[in-house]
Amino acid sequence: MEANLEARSSRRRVLAAAGGGIIGMVLGAMGRSSTVRAATGDAIVAGQANAANVETSLSISDVSSVATGLRVAAASSGVAIAGGSPRGNGVLGVSGTTDVAPDAGADIGVSGRADHAEAIAGVGGDSSTGVGVLGTADSVGVLGAGGQVGVLGNSFDLTGTSVYAVSSAYPLPAPLANTALHARRALSAGGYAAYVDGRLRMRLSGRASMASGTSSKAISVTGLTSTMMAFAVLQTSESATWVRAAVPSAGVLRIYLNKALTSSAVVAWMVIG
Repeated sequence: MEANLEARSSRRRVLAAAGGGIIGMVLGAMGRSSTVRAATGDAIVAGQANAANVETSLSISDVSSVATGLRVAAASSGVAIAGGSPRGNGVLGVSGTTDVAPDAGADIGVSGRADHAEAIAGVGGDSSTGVGVLGTADSVGVLGAGGQVGVLGNSFDLTGTSVYAVSSAYPLPAPLANTALHARRALSAGGYAAYVDGRLRMRLSGRASMASGTSSKAISVTGLTSTMMAFAVLQTSESATWVRAAVPSAGVLRIYLNKALTSSAVVAWMVIG
């Protein structure tokens, strides 16, 4: 009987020690769940913070043009990839080389660079229902600078509007269709819809010479229609002589004077509308 009691007592001590060890392991793991476990040289552990004092890189051997080096998906409305830097680039994307060195620029949230013969853009945006690229700031929302073109706007649908510059409260009024550039500001708001500080060149405008003894001039203008508005004025001083009418028609602008010229003259013309 004493032997049986001693055996049962020994088993209880073993079970108690084992149970206490398991509980201690669980509690210890719970206590360490929010701490940084992976360090330089360790594997990255999912579901927790990881720290290192040198760069971590990942490459794939698949040379397929559609191969993806790293794919990250976020649930619901979360952020798939977030990058931050105190003074450098938050996220840097390069097309043209796999040897990605830090970009020379700094203080940029997202920086993109494409350096090869078939490069399209350093940073691209696309949306079938919203805005492809959105820029907001307290000063300049979008800044474009280029060796050939600073900012390019194009409407794939020729019935749309390529560039819409509007100064208005929301909701914004719709832009004018079939228009490359539409500048809008309400008259009641004061100010200007467009302001040109410098020379303005218009294709549907020009200067034409008129010979002495003539009282009219026909000028070929590609794209001109009879519904457009035409203006003309003499550029030389002709006594008691003026432009009587400027009449647009299909491809031709006809300028009429009130009488025949006594000397050669120059007339300036412009078409709008």
